Amino acid sequence: QKMNLVFWLALAVTVMVEVASGIMMKKADGFRNIVASVAGLCLVQAMTISGIVFLDQTNLSIGWALYTLGEYLGVVAWGVFALGDSLTITSKCGIVIILLSVFGFEGSTDEGETDEQTAKRSSEDKKEGPIDRFCVDSSTS
Repeated sequence: QKMNLVFWLALAVTVMVEVASGIMMKKADGFRNIVASVAGLCLVQAMTISGIVFLDQTNLSIGWALYTLGEYLGVVAWGVFALGDSLTITSKCGIVIILLSVFGFEGSTDEGETDEQTAKRSSEDKKEGPIDRFCVDSSTS
């Protein structure tokens, strides 16, 4: 499965907006700063929308791992470059663990499936809309 420009762009936007929303919510100071509070909440909505677009492009396990990597790196980068925090051994270990986890997913398929079977199943899943996959028909319950 080739990941296209929409995938990478949606991942980048999701990560950047996630980090920005966290920064705004911190500046909101428990909702005492109304402008930062509203900005943070709007950014969370934008992150949710871009996250849906991003996760609709790939399997959840791959997408979530990449998102977690980007989010963690974004937060650490903000702390180091904007706030002057030091890069601690804990932060370095976190980066290594997440990188190993992400690259451990590369090329993984469901147990017993060939790459072609996984690709076929994935393309069949894409025939439904992103919301359709999560809707349950209450009449069959």
